[in-house]
Amino acid sequence: MFRSFARENRPLSSYLRRELTGPLVEEVRRLPAEAFERDTAALIDDLIAKRAITPPRLGGWRPARLDDDYGWRPGSEQGCRIAVARQWAAIQVVGEAEMLEWWPDQVDDGLIVVDPVEPGPDPSRDFSKPYDEAAAHLWHSRVEAAELWTLQPIEDPPGPVALYTFIELSGAELDEVERGERSPRAELEKMRAKIEPIVAAIRKQTLDFVEHELVEILTAHVEDRKRRLRRRAPLADNLTWPDGWHLPPARLDEASLSAAANDAEATMGVAPAKGPTDGAVDSHLLEVRHKPRLSPATFTDVQQTMRVWADAVERYPRSFGELSEDQLSDLLAATLNAALAGAQREVYQRGGKTDISITADVLAEGSGPGKVFVCESKKWRGGQGVSQGYDQLLGYLNSKDTAAVLVIFSDLRNPDLARSEAIAALTARPEFQGETLDGPAGWPILTFSTEHGHNLQLCVAVIDVDSPVSPFAEKRAKRSAAKKEAQASGNRRRPHQT
Repeated sequence: MFRSFARENRPLSSYLRRELTGPLVEEVRRLPAEAFERDTAALIDDLIAKRAITPPRLGGWRPARLDDDYGWRPGSEQGCRIAVARQWAAIQVVGEAEMLEWWPDQVDDGLIVVDPVEPGPDPSRDFSKPYDEAAAHLWHSRVEAAELWTLQPIEDPPGPVALYTFIELSGAELDEVERGERSPRAELEKMRAKIEPIVAAIRKQTLDFVEHELVEILTAHVEDRKRRLRRRAPLADNLTWPDGWHLPPARLDEASLSAAANDAEATMGVAPAKGPTDGAVDSHLLEVRHKPRLSPATFTDVQQTMRVWADAVERYPRSFGELSEDQLSDLLAATLNAALAGAQREVYQRGGKTDISITADVLAEGSGPGKVFVCESKKWRGGQGVSQGYDQLLGYLNSKDTAAVLVIFSDLRNPDLARSEAIAALTARPEFQGETLDGPAGWPILTFSTEHGHNLQLCVAVIDVDSPVSPFAEKRAKRSAAKKEAQASGNRRRPHQT
């Protein structure tokens, strides 16, 4: 760290673009259209706040372990070496410690790396020349600089990442410390003073980048999105035709309407001549056995319209995944109404919390209040939640033959798992009668019987609303995992605390 390698190969500007510019530009691209109705500056402030990076600063010291007989130092004669101990010390890092591994390339304050000169060959091994003790010590100090500063997590007790450094002391130098003639603390403070300007430059470049360059970049992207959205409105207005394009209007099954009409006439007649004479049967209480049901063609149109809507939801899962069941049902009801002729009437009505329904009266006056279509929307809560959603849907039924859809919004990374578990939970119910694997919209249709003799055709629609992970976040997670694995494998010697 703080070496020539970082200055030449790890510019801080690359880190800032990777961690801030890239993810935030991607965030702007994914924002829904309504987000751009806000003031640009306020929107950018919120975006930056979500990915706030705190540049590092150095805190206090704490001693770490003393490694006796750690290594060797050149002696006074060629071929002679002196054993040294290594005393470790840790400095608290406040903020993003990872940034200390990058070089502040946009701040020119005469910063000096800890290894300004390559060590070169070891002069103590050149026996063709007289031994130069000073040159040997200089070479050793240059080699030592390569590992002078490291980032490691505190181990005892476990804690956050700290900045570690060390000093090497021979036996004679340890005696000097014991006599009070040498101060390791003063030497460590002197070493820290050399890197403080680099840390300060990292903070300055980061703050300048966030306050100026990043704001300019995001402003350009936000304004570009706003311009694109402004162009869409007149384009959409121009591409509007008076007759529109709608699916056929929702309607009831003709056979059920005719049967219901005949039954209605029967209730208006008198009691038959033959039969009980004790008045036990009142002709005005005859039961209407035939009730209206939704036309199969309309049920097919509904499923296909919902399939188009579901495809749009799955293309933009981040925009829909955070909405509540109630909000998702509102959007679905609006879509169904907009796709039907006569959409000025609220054919698809919202009631309760998440159900969408059609009553027979809406489609054919005088047909009765029975619900001929019910849609229940639920967020994924496992197979048990699907079964509970079916129970809730049953509570809405009051017509003999009812078309129904159970919509499950799944946020699982594997949507096929949600589909299989949902079908398994429903087909395991005792009232399950049969299954059509591939309905008009590609969703399975299950047949159930109910305790009241109702015949229920249930379309099970599992819609994937899993929020995608940013590719930048995935790369960062992979780097972090690789770094932890390298640390665990002992690729670098880790200092230990007492």
